[in-house]
Amino acid sequence: MWFELFLETRSYTDQEAAFIERNLPNPPYKKVLDLCCGEGRHTNYLSQKGYEMVGVDIDEEALAIAARNSSVSTKYINKDMRALKEIAGQFDGIISLWQSFGYFDENTNQEIIRQISNKLSERGRFILDVYNRDYWMVNQGERQFEKKTIAIRSENRMIGKRLRSSLTYGNGLGSDVFEWRLYTQEELSALGERFNLRLLLACTEYNEKTPISAGKPMMQMVFEKSSAPS
Repeated sequence: MWFELFLETRSYTDQEAAFIERNLPNPPYKKVLDLCCGEGRHTNYLSQKGYEMVGVDIDEEALAIAARNSSVSTKYINKDMRALKEIAGQFDGIISLWQSFGYFDENTNQEIIRQISNKLSERGRFILDVYNRDYWMVNQGERQFEKKTIAIRSENRMIGKRLRSSLTYGNGLGSDVFEWRLYTQEELSALGERFNLRLLLACTEYNEKTPISAGKPMMQMVFEKSSAPS
């Protein structure tokens, strides 16, 4: 239901892809992996722009939609992000967008960053788009709204450093529950440094000139591989 109600209503693809193109210019960043690519919105867009794209996701149905919507040769792989090391080769860039990082415990999240670093070529770049914990610490609670005439009740609660987000859909359409470990800019910068990923840029709204703030829910960070894999 989340894909059906929310994904199609987002009209930001051009803005998001333009940000990626500015920070992963092709050349030299030609071979790019989209980690947790979902239905391939960014993967297919960037493929049409001349990037050699590989989309990775655990959701087989989403990948089937992505493949059907691809008008060029784009490779899709059904894989858990924790098994990124099983994918052959290295990449000039890796992108992980729309809060697709932080599902697991502390050690597993760190292991994913290590695998991302190891999959990047020297001076390769990693673009991460995630929730800003500072925002969610002061923006919790319940609200009701509509999408495509469907009534939705949402509840967001911080439990320590983890955000639990629940969505209950009207008309008997069920519910979704998501939970992530959220980070601050400083924590992610330190985590990147631990695995040879140097922070080049931190911003929000896919605008390099707009700094991260507690008033904005999302943040984008661009890292560059600084040395040999750990």
